[in-house]
Amino acid sequence: MKIIQTLLMLLALSSTAFAETQNIQINQNNFELKTVMNEEEADSLRKDIELYRNNQKLLTHTIYSTTGDCSILQIELGDYEVKDNKIIFYSYWASGDRQGIWTYPYGVRKQTYTIDAKGKVKLVSAVLYVEDILGDPLSTNPDEEYLQFLHTAPKTKQQQRALNEYIQTMQSDYKGRFVHGQERARLIQEVKSKLAKQIATETKGWKEQFGTNVRM
Repeated sequence: MKIIQTLLMLLALSSTAFAETQNIQINQNNFELKTVMNEEEADSLRKDIELYRNNQKLLTHTIYSTTGDCSILQIELGDYEVKDNKIIFYSYWASGDRQGIWTYPYGVRKQTYTIDAKGKVKLVSAVLYVEDILGDPLSTNPDEEYLQFLHTAPKTKQQQRALNEYIQTMQSDYKGRFVHGQERARLIQEVKSKLAKQIATETKGWKEQFGTNVRM
């Protein structure tokens, strides 16, 4: 219902519209952050921020995206912060499905860019942890085939190969280095802390709606 209400409010807008422009300064260089609302399909909505310098778009970061209906919901939340000569972007994914099939993706990511004295933006770090599917969950069992090995060490070469292929795919799809162990725990804690208010708002009532069929 939340998605439908939001979409109704945006019917008067075009499919893409600049909602806000903010001027920021990083390492004595001036940038613009533009907030863009995208109505992609009837059941999906996305809100991005775009970083500009001298009227040139340098990068895009999603701060809100939702897809689904009353039985399935998938969200992506994001935020950013400026520290010294860096701009850091945080991302969080969560999903719920009453049938327990499409409870993907779930995960977090942190991307760090540096800005030099000339205003050049460079990606210096991108770390992530994501639980997602490879292929069709109706014809496979992701938890048994590869996701379990994110938490329990593989015992055979075949299991290790399945885990390696999964990690390589996630690194390619989500653009970052897949982390494990304590590094994973710290990353999840940091991203969830940065996005705590957004997560609480957007996932309110999920446990009552989806029961145990959620990843959040």
